[in-house]
Amino acid sequence: MSQTVEDRLNHLEERVQKLEAMLQQKPPVGAAVERKLSLTEFLRSKNPKNHVETIVCMSYYLEKFRNKAAFTRKDIDACYSEARQTKPKNISDLIGKAAQRGLVMMADDAPSGVAKAWVLTTSGLDFVEGLKAT
Repeated sequence: MSQTVEDRLNHLEERVQKLEAMLQQKPPVGAAVERKLSLTEFLRSKNPKNHVETIVCMSYYLEKFRNKAAFTRKDIDACYSEARQTKPKNISDLIGKAAQRGLVMMADDAPSGVAKAWVLTTSGLDFVEGLKAT
């Protein structure tokens, strides 16, 4: 074999190896691609009946999908905006009602500059996980 044919063959072999590596990294065309569950989709799947249940579902979503253990009134306010749902007039009162039901409790360590932060209780986790879409 002459040098030019060997060089050409080596070049083609390198290209094939690169293409094979690319194919191994990408899912096949038409394959299902895992994507993150949006807050809106999550709320639809749980179908909360009122604002207290919605807030508990939002706090669950923040904990499980956004790794946010404690939440504030501002976090819930932002969730209502993100989910494009009508905000209740007094979110703090509704969080208090969820606390009375034992679904959330005050966090031990609130972020700096925040008066109150809340965490989901075990009962709150069980409540959300028990909700089924109708």
